[in-house]
Amino acid sequence: MTIINGDCGGIIFRGQSEYYQHYYFRVCQDGTFIFSVYKNNDYHQTQTLKGGTTSAINTGSGEPNLIAVVAQGSILDLYVNLQHLARVYNDVNSRGEIAVVAESLTSGSLANCDGIADPFVITHGTNASWQHRLSGRS
Repeated sequence: MTIINGDCGGIIFRGQSEYYQHYYFRVCQDGTFIFSVYKNNDYHQTQTLKGGTTSAINTGSGEPNLIAVVAQGSILDLYVNLQHLARVYNDVNSRGEIAVVAESLTSGSLANCDGIADPFVITHGTNASWQHRLSGRS
């Protein structure tokens, strides 16, 4: 993904709209990341599972970052630019939908990539190279 305007981008996965629950892996152009689980459509029940700053993230507007989550049961591995950031154990959701999102921290706006408009724009490329490189991981 490449953030052109806005602050952050990421993926929502294992989304269960009937329960208003999902995981959100967010990467920001300032080098920070947050991995959270949202429960019952109530942001007071949001739990940050991992977060911090990493040099693995290419910082600044227009810089590409390859992001991925490998989810196997309750084991969730987070990657940026083929570097493993963290392993999280959580079993809130074991299945669900996936979406790509863009976020503006200054305006509080969040959109999936089906409807991105200013103030944030993110482009997404193919995941073929990621799948190829992860296939050899033990």
